[in-house]
Amino acid sequence: MKKIMYGLSLAMAIVLAACSQPAKPTKRSSEPSSSAAQTVSSTSAEKEQVQSIDGSYRGQDAESTILLVVTGQKGTYTVTDSDGEEETKEVAIDPVNQSMRIGDELYRYRVEGDQLSLEDLEQAEDDQGTIVLTRQ
Repeated sequence: MKKIMYGLSLAMAIVLAACSQPAKPTKRSSEPSSSAAQTVSSTSAEKEQVQSIDGSYRGQDAESTILLVVTGQKGTYTVTDSDGEEETKEVAIDPVNQSMRIGDELYRYRVEGDQLSLEDLEQAEDDQGTIVLTRQ
């Protein structure tokens, strides 16, 4: 009988000791998990890989010369006709989506070496719609 009482007393002491321990704060509420930290790191790395296209680009088609000057997320797009008449449009650049608004027209751009290709996103299916410019 003493052994049973001793065993019950010991078990009761263990239960009471366990219940009286202060609760430890959980790690998930105060610190990001390693997978969340990796997600943040990869997102930051993607943003750092956005390529700057600052500079001057020139191109020519059968009827006109094109000059694109980019600084940051803005620029100018100037078309000079063969008779010397110029038309200049403002340019707004979205480097994350690699898109560019020239005046009212939306283009997707791609950089390959010194060449900048502009694909007209609002073109008709039978229209070529790609402009290729070379960095100056």
